[in-house]
Amino acid sequence: MADTDIKITEILYDAPNSLPNDNDYEWVEISNTGPDDVSLNGWTLDDSISGGTTGIVPDLTLHADDVAILYNADISEADFLAAYGPVPPGTVLVPVTHWQPLNNGSGGDTVNLTSDDDVTISSIAYPDDAAPGESLRYDVNGNYIGAGTPNPGVVCFTRGTRIRTERGETPIEDLAVGDLVMTRDHGLQAIRWIGQREVGPAEMAANPDFCPVLIRKSAMGPGVPARDTRVSQAHRILLEDTLATLLFGQPKMLAAAKGLCNDRSIRVDSSATRVTYFHILFDRHEVITADGLASESFHPVAAGLDSLERAARRELLGLFPELASGDMPAAYPLLSLAEVALLAG
Repeated sequence: MADTDIKITEILYDAPNSLPNDNDYEWVEISNTGPDDVSLNGWTLDDSISGGTTGIVPDLTLHADDVAILYNADISEADFLAAYGPVPPGTVLVPVTHWQPLNNGSGGDTVNLTSDDDVTISSIAYPDDAAPGESLRYDVNGNYIGAGTPNPGVVCFTRGTRIRTERGETPIEDLAVGDLVMTRDHGLQAIRWIGQREVGPAEMAANPDFCPVLIRKSAMGPGVPARDTRVSQAHRILLEDTLATLLFGQPKMLAAAKGLCNDRSIRVDSSATRVTYFHILFDRHEVITADGLASESFHPVAAGLDSLERAARRELLGLFPELASGDMPAAYPLLSLAEVALLAG
């Protein structure tokens, strides 16, 4: 196998049951882990069991630190985004012609990325571990991290959100590394890292998935949230639901705000033209109180480090090198968008 900086880092071979055809909605994520741009012109993607034709990657240059999602060209980009949600800056969607279904065989299978001169660039022998709608994650060394909910996107709070801290409700923009925040499960915890990113009018117009979700006061119950609040579409809210226990065997689960939209009390704020998003990271994934709402802290493993801009990604890996191997369990089970829709009934 060639020694390159292009690595397969995520595979989804069994699409959510709510989608019409599993093979149409499969995808493979590749990451450029090195300092140089790499041309993928003439590269192919194939599955060892499928046989037949080989998927053709279009002419593309993958920039340093960027990520590409290779998906079936038989579906539109709009349909892909409707199924899986927004992708963050530094991530490109790449339609692959002659897509070869990832026919996961009994006990596992192998997917291969091959260069134009027939050299294997990255090859992953993947297990049969994923439930419908889950993806398989790998670190940059090809080590298997585990199966979970795919959720590319910016995961964060917006300016003005009030976080419950040791000194009371504090605007998120006034917090600093070292400040103590009240968590649901571990009491007061020190902030280890804070990131922020502004999305301006041009970027928001080009990608409406960056518009925040507006959650009206009391939308989740009396006084929850305590005031109107806005989060990114991928940001997860803690649900405590009897139906969740019946359906999934878990009384408490985290659901992306986008999946909770009802076009009334919770909706995408398409009128927004500029928004500043903030990330807060602790030693572990936590649930904190934001505007009276139980919400997740930043979880770089579930969100994907590619959800951050390059400088922030490097800074975060410098503080937490273990994140490169996916070593940060989620505070609670993560619901897929399809599972949230099932709860909404």
